[in-house]
Parts: sequence; C-alpha cells; structure tokens
Amino acid sequence: MSTSDLLSIENEWKEITVVGNSYFEAQNKIALLKYLRAFSIAEKLVTHSAACKKCNIPNIQIYLISCNNIAETYCQLKKWEQADKMYRRAIFYLLFINESAINQKDTEEISKSLFRQVLLYKEFTTKSNELFNYQIVFDAFENEGFSFKSE
Repeated sequence: MSTSDLLSIENEWKEITVVGNSYFEAQNKIALLKYLRAFSIAEKLVTHSAACKKCNIPNIQIYLISCNNIAETYCQLKKWEQADKMYRRAIFYLLFINESAINQKDTEEISKSLFRQVLLYKEFTTKSNELFNYQIVFDAFENEGFSFKSE
C-alpha cells in the first residue's frame, strides 16, 4: 500500500473518531456506529504495520484508541459483555504483536501499552463488578511470565 493511501486511511480514521467523540456524551448509539467504522479502518492500518511505521502512522495506538472508544461506549450503554470483549481484544492484540517485535524498543513500547491496557481492563472490571474476569486474565499473564508490577 502506498504512503499516500496509508496517510489517507489515517486521516479518515481521525475524522470519523472526532465525529464519534462529538456524539459520545449526547448520543452514544451514533458514537458507537462512528467508533465501529473507525475500528474497521484501524484494522486496515494494522495489517500494514511496516508501511505505517515508515510513514510515522501510530497504527498500534490508533487500534488501541479504537478498541477503548468502543469499549467505553458499550460501558455507557451498560453492555458489559461487549465492553469486556473490546478491552480483551486490545490486550490480546498487544500480546500477539509482542511475539513478533523485532527490537528492544518495540518490545518496551508494547509492554508499556500492555501495562496501561491491563490497568484499564482492571478499572472496567471493577466498574462492571466483573473482577473475576480480570483475575482470570491477570493469572493467565502471570502464568506466561508477564509481570505488571510498576518499577
């Protein structure tokens, strides 16, 4: 995919996300539709990670923002199960790309994002009274050797 195509996709994501943000407070269902559209665009960007990196497009952060926007909107709508799925999707995406990280800088960046995402998930599970779900995910991470203690 060309640089101009990727930059166009990134700009489309930004525009749709801004519109979704404007609807978030007043009309969550419209915001959700916008965020879902932005998410489908974010998915395109993550399939072209190397090209995005060359163009300085923060495709990982775009993907995470999209997941979190959708999850938060589901929370506002009290659709806890769907929110849970989106928060987990972001976590599992980070775990997936961490396995293919090619240098220490990428690994550190992904680890920081993963730490933040797990904290967001814990906050969500507390808010939704689903701490049991968090404990399952947290235990799985520890079994895989991940540590979430701040240093």
